[in-house]
Amino acid sequence: MFLREDFTRCDPRKLEKASKAEGYMNYYILEILKNVKVHNMKFKIVLCAKSKLVRDTAKSILMDLGCEIKVWNQPDIILSEVSKMIKDNNFDIGIYIDELAEK
Repeated sequence: MFLREDFTRCDPRKLEKASKAEGYMNYYILEILKNVKVHNMKFKIVLCAKSKLVRDTAKSILMDLGCEIKVWNQPDIILSEVSKMIKDNNFDIGIYIDELAEK
């Protein structure tokens, strides 16, 4: 239900077929990288994310920043196991991103 009319509605008969936006993810990543001041971080990171899209996007950004990435590919993310991997393999940090990339 619309409570406010902040925008005008178009005639649905005038709508055209939607087009697929290709390559938007690369644009998104480049925009993030443009705003980062340091690009040679050299951190060793364990990356945990259940979403393949979130995992691949974060991995791409971190690798472009010069980080070494190990992706946690287990279906379940058990933080005690991730912590053990970080300690046993001398990683600098572990990053967990939830499915919606909000936390």
